[in-house]
Amino acid sequence: MRRSFGVAWAFWCLASVAFTAESPGAVTVRETPAGRYLQDARGMPLYFYARDVTPGVSTCNADCAKAWPPLAAPEGAAVSGAFAPIKREDGSYQWAHRGRPLYRYAKDRGKDAALGDRVGNAWSVALLPVQTPPGIAVRAVYAGRVL
Repeated sequence: MRRSFGVAWAFWCLASVAFTAESPGAVTVRETPAGRYLQDARGMPLYFYARDVTPGVSTCNADCAKAWPPLAAPEGAAVSGAFAPIKREDGSYQWAHRGRPLYRYAKDRGKDAALGDRVGNAWSVALLPVQTPPGIAVRAVYAGRVL
């Protein structure tokens, strides 16, 4: 009994930060009570920008990109499952997940603190979609996210 608990706990720990089969090497998935979200190779949360409304196009440039650095992709990077490199206004490349550009937040200091979540009602942690029954949706509220 004790051994099976230890094995299950170890598996859960590994699964919480394991690479997904469809992610670039710099992105992992982290499991939390609030859901599964994307993080960079250092364990820092990644974010989506609500004003990025055209798939594959980043609207966070210049000063915005200083506060919200894009998750850089190497030139010539290939599409990998739900991840694809997109070309930015300045000619550099960044990763996008299902067409949504991915960013870091310059003020994040620890991997367990997503300080950029809901900043300016425009930024959100890059949560992975949750399967819900028809007619049920996940919604962000002041206290968190609810069904």
